[in-house]
Amino acid sequence: MLRIIHARSEVHFDQARLLMREYRDAVIALAGATGACT
Repeated sequence: MLRIIHARSEVHFDQARLLMREYRDAVIALAGATGACT
């Protein structure tokens, strides 16, 4: 039972890490765009 929960939390952490990477890339792209505009 505990092993299943652990595996599920690992998958969730992996998804969260991927989401954060995409979010960071979007923020960097947005910052670059605003920096180029000003």
